[in-house]
Amino acid sequence: MAYLTGSAGASQSEGAWSLFQNPAGLARLRTTEFLFQHVQWAGDIGYELAGLGVRRNRLGIGLGVQYFSMPEIDVIRGGIDTGSTVSVYDAAFTVGAGADRTDSISLGLAGRAVYSSLGETRGTCANIDMGGQWRFTPDAIAAAVIPYIGTDLYYNNGVSPVHPVANAGVTWRFHPSLTGSLGYELALPREHALSAGLEGDFSDFFVRAGSRYVSDALELYFGAGMALMSRRHRITLNYAANPTGAVGMSHWLSLGLARRE
Repeated sequence: MAYLTGSAGASQSEGAWSLFQNPAGLARLRTTEFLFQHVQWAGDIGYELAGLGVRRNRLGIGLGVQYFSMPEIDVIRGGIDTGSTVSVYDAAFTVGAGADRTDSISLGLAGRAVYSSLGETRGTCANIDMGGQWRFTPDAIAAAVIPYIGTDLYYNNGVSPVHPVANAGVTWRFHPSLTGSLGYELALPREHALSAGLEGDFSDFFVRAGSRYVSDALELYFGAGMALMSRRHRITLNYAANPTGAVGMSHWLSLGLARRE
């Protein structure tokens, strides 16, 4: 849930969530984890994410799928409503792995294939991300994610450029219950974003707040979560909101399920 504390996901990600933020964090998988997330924006714009993380010998392995959809769009030609509509959606499939190289350094690799649809227009692309995490003290982590290989989004009527995103961050626990984070993102060729966040961990209850500055706009996040224990599983429930997004208020709901060690 690194986005809740300012999107500094490179250093905060761990377990199955790392597949979508920094694959190096998959190295910290110790058991089987399942996750699901739903994001709702204004105008019935939605985003779903599901992932599975497993431990196999020295590797943490993740599989995931993402789906983005919008309401059907009216087709207008020459200023006249044609009475027809087109559907808009994107789907992505991701596989990744991470491993500890030393006691303090983890490395990971993730590949992603994307399918995009805008009415009769279709497009595909693929990319590979490399990630690393360095735990330079027991309470602090520095990390980075680099888009290693990427392709443009090839539509059946042309090519749309896909801008890879590199990011780096640092996370430190400066109090037994408080963790802070700082992050930097670069969406090539020249869009920059800075983020900062704070998380409070009070036994099985969490509170989070963060901010992200991008394109001369400041976004604010806040959220809370809780963990429920059974004899065999740990269930986490999280909620977050961003009242300052470009498309209005957004709500984030997530569910995590992990087998207890």
